[in-house]
Amino acid sequence: MVQGNAGGPLIRDRVFFFANYEYNPLKAPQPVTINRAAAAAIGLPASDLGNSPFGETFHTPSVKMNFRASDRNSGFVRYNRFTNDQPGAGGGLTTPSRSVSFKDRMNGVGAQLATTVGSGLLNELRFGFNRRSELRKPYGEGGANGANVNISGVANFGVNPLAGSDGVESSLQLIDNLTWTRGRQSLKAGVDYQTTGYTVTSARARVFTFSGLPAAAGRPAVTPLDQYLNTVAGALDPATGRPFAYTQLQQELGDPTLALRFHYVNVFLQDEIRLRPDVTLSAGVRYELTRFPLLDADAPYPLSRRVSDDTNNIAPRLGVTWRPFGSERTSVRAGYGIFYDTTSLGLIVNAAQING
Repeated sequence: MVQGNAGGPLIRDRVFFFANYEYNPLKAPQPVTINRAAAAAIGLPASDLGNSPFGETFHTPSVKMNFRASDRNSGFVRYNRFTNDQPGAGGGLTTPSRSVSFKDRMNGVGAQLATTVGSGLLNELRFGFNRRSELRKPYGEGGANGANVNISGVANFGVNPLAGSDGVESSLQLIDNLTWTRGRQSLKAGVDYQTTGYTVTSARARVFTFSGLPAAAGRPAVTPLDQYLNTVAGALDPATGRPFAYTQLQQELGDPTLALRFHYVNVFLQDEIRLRPDVTLSAGVRYELTRFPLLDADAPYPLSRRVSDDTNNIAPRLGVTWRPFGSERTSVRAGYGIFYDTTSLGLIVNAAQING
């Protein structure tokens, strides 16, 4: 791992910067343990019998600039980037060509402007945008959406079921908080809006599984390897008179693309007052609204047709702070609140994709 940072003033007492960079490479080849005789019978190339490449390479640069534009205006601007490359993930009974090359990219920017209005009014405006993309493609020469084969206890080869899938998630957020302080009382109110878009293309996996056949009239039990070899050769099963075949085929059909957008609106109001020099009471309420995207109204699976908007999340808050000895060294705090979690984005995405 390599890491370094630097910072300092750009304009004295006005503009400051801080930059950071981390590089973290990991290489951990995984040995392939497929039996050489079985590999020869299947026809696997020599390149699928060595070590399978595996690892992660992280790059995480970031830079932040703080500024004081005037006695009333100050803030910051920040940029973050994250990249991760993973070549392959085979090993054991899985060939290197069956693995996936994974690329992960994320860029994010954030900014804040704090403005003092008069002697007791403060406004904080914040902005953020993040975009993350994920791409999976075959590590070997096979094309995406190709077939992959599992021979139980022998070998797994072909194209990885995830190869050819990609997704992009982007999120935009705006926050504005207003604080008014007068004497022993402080009032605070704010609004938070976020919209998140998600687009995905899923690979259409085709997985052939050979698990072997039990003994039957006219023939002994068939091993998974012999079942595969007989199927490829088009041989007839003496027990049934029909050609040998796979034990199971799992195949994904339908439209592989999807585009969804979520909207979140949160507002709050809070009042804090010092009842006595050693007792402070705060009370507030927060409202959270979630607008879910429209799904396929004609989806064969009824529960995947629609997600109702979440409109009844009202969250009260109450807190008290007491300094029993009148000093800053000791304080007793108590609080009560109702909090709401956000529905997993992945849950809605899965419902939209696996809708029958």
